Amino acid sequence: MSDGKTGAASARPRAGRGRTTATTYDKDVILWSQEQARLLRAGRFAELDIEHLADEIEDVGKSEKRELANRMAVLLAHFLKSSNGAASRRTGATVGGRQSTISANESRSRSRKRRA
Repeated sequence: MSDGKTGAASARPRAGRGRTTATTYDKDVILWSQEQARLLRAGRFAELDIEHLADEIEDVGKSEKRELANRMAVLLAHFLKSSNGAASRRTGATVGGRQSTISANESRSRSRKRRA
């Protein structure tokens, strides 16, 4: 027993599956995003491109996570470089481009031998 509304609703594309928004998304993502923002603000949820919206939201999260990991790697590299630089300035010694630590006693002993 169909009341007529069911038939009309099933013939209509599901939210987020309309050809217009999908075509806009494929052709111009900037225009698509502006349209989606306008629809959201207007409360016209049935017209939203739900599938692409969900993909974009997930991508933003992944992008932010990658950006954080990259920035932390750069920060760690700078920290390691600065700590190695400070250690070599303290000792003044490097061996084959690698950091070598010399105790104060060894340094004084070498200094005396050179003077003699």
